[in-house]
Amino acid sequence: MAAEGCNQGSEVHGDVARFFDTAPGIFLILSLDGIVLRANRTAADLVGLQPEEFLGRSVTEFVQECDLPALYRARDDVSYGSMTSPVVLNATSAGGAVRTISWVGSLCNDGALYVVGTDITTNPEYVSRDSVDAQMRQAQKLESIGTLASGVAHEINNPLNSILNYAQLIIDDAPAGADAAEFAGEIITESSRLAKLVRNLLTFARTDAGDLIPASPADVLESALSLTRASMRRDMITLEEEVEEWLPEIWCRPQQIQQVILNLVLNARDALNEQFTGRDPGKRIRVTLKSDERDGAQWVALTVTDQGAGVPDALTDRIFGPFFSTKPAGMGTGLGLSISYGIVRDHGGTLTLQSGPGRGASFCVRLPVRPEGAPEE
Repeated sequence: MAAEGCNQGSEVHGDVARFFDTAPGIFLILSLDGIVLRANRTAADLVGLQPEEFLGRSVTEFVQECDLPALYRARDDVSYGSMTSPVVLNATSAGGAVRTISWVGSLCNDGALYVVGTDITTNPEYVSRDSVDAQMRQAQKLESIGTLASGVAHEINNPLNSILNYAQLIIDDAPAGADAAEFAGEIITESSRLAKLVRNLLTFARTDAGDLIPASPADVLESALSLTRASMRRDMITLEEEVEEWLPEIWCRPQQIQQVILNLVLNARDALNEQFTGRDPGKRIRVTLKSDERDGAQWVALTVTDQGAGVPDALTDRIFGPFFSTKPAGMGTGLGLSISYGIVRDHGGTLTLQSGPGRGASFCVRLPVRPEGAPEE
């Protein structure tokens, strides 16, 4: 149902126009495809433009790429005419800084989207408490499961090593071609698979090992992607990269960050292979690496986006949980994303997902340049 009281033709007049143009809040009138039809002074100042220069531009030009899926979902929701609940997006402001904006909007009877935004960058308490609480619950859950996983893994390791050793003794003592040797070989194969799972459990439970060292984020990304390019060519997937120049060094454990990148990229590859058969223009993975700024501190943001089937809304809250996987049985352990989540968390960063059925998936890793525990300069 269209909202009442909106102006026909996206025009505002008189006192309403003066309020619209001078109000401290961010006001935009958009077409259904996100083109700016009218912007007030506050909205224009945010992106360093005059109000008239803002006209005809797409809002997607100013929203951070990893937040675009959330923007599209909000647009689809408001296109049905109902007010949206606040959606928090990061916008690139004048000078390249990133501002965090809370948006609501409504479809009016003139066919335009009327959007109101509030800059909450310097007021973190304004950010959805539900979102913060959800992140805290996730961290606490993973910490407790990590403790359990560590104990289970150690208990499994000892008998598993004995099984592997006994199987190898059978192979060494069995006559050539004996059935016993073949069966023992299968025992070693399956036990080795279990050993890999145990190693993953220990990695999940012990993501904070090692010292932080300075590293080039571009070099860390390149080291990870170099391991995937042959696989991408074989699967006829186009890997698109956009790396900002002059990125600051970050204090991190480079091998762990490479592990996160590899997991995200290979998950995107699997999603595309499930969605498309053979060569297809949609088989693209886009990886971006850009600088970010929060509350005066430097961050870097890495985004991995695919055009696969996406993650159903009902599963997005479970996607980082251990042993949860959307892949077919036998195709994954369900630990990759939870390990990645733990690694990013231990670096003081965030790992978030923006997705939806048929909309692909976009994972965004944000890392502080100097996390807690980094040596003082």
